Amino acid sequence: MSTVLVPTYTPAFASPELIERAKDQRLSCPVYYDGALVVPVSGTVTLYDANNATIASAAVSVPAATAVYDLLATAVPATLSPSQRWRIEWVLTFADGQVH
Repeated sequence: MSTVLVPTYTPAFASPELIERAKDQRLSCPVYYDGALVVPVSGTVTLYDANNATIASAAVSVPAATAVYDLLATAVPATLSPSQRWRIEWVLTFADGQVH
């Protein structure tokens, strides 16, 4: 029996995304397909806190072939408690119509 590998969209995160309180920062989501960087045509990003409450949700921009979102310092004020349970959800649409 042989295994057939099917190319798929794969986000490439070098390490966990760290979000600093009270600081403007850029979140990014590079995506590869069959080993090549692919450009999403549109997408959204949503940031959730440890209690699963939405902190920020917006459309992404795509400069230089990678989906990005500029998170403003006001979205994550210094008064929020640090936690490892925050989550970033990227929903990206590609030229072939697939949404991941």
